[in-house]
Amino acid sequence: MEFIKDWFLKLKYGKIKTPFQHYTVLLDVYAEKEITDYNSNVCPEGNAWMSMKVWANDADEAAEIACAIARSIGLNINTSNGSIQIFDTKPEMPPKENPFAYDSKFVPYQE
Repeated sequence: MEFIKDWFLKLKYGKIKTPFQHYTVLLDVYAEKEITDYNSNVCPEGNAWMSMKVWANDADEAAEIACAIARSIGLNINTSNGSIQIFDTKPEMPPKENPFAYDSKFVPYQE
């Protein structure tokens, strides 16, 4: 826990510099079959909300990264209004040299 507090405080007070901002992205997705992501999280067949945390240059890039990851594991992104939601959030991992995503999760729902 000390390490987390250490990097976060350094980031907060400008001792760690990054051009990136931290976001949480929610995607309304559909899985035609059960899908397992890179972190062994399982998305069952059907509709689900996929969330992931992203370090990116801006909100548009965060959405692009999240959508690319979802598509790469075989998910379809629903195209209805509000199917992609982006929030400025507090990071749980320090920034890296390049934009990246982490901590993906799935929450299934019935229509």
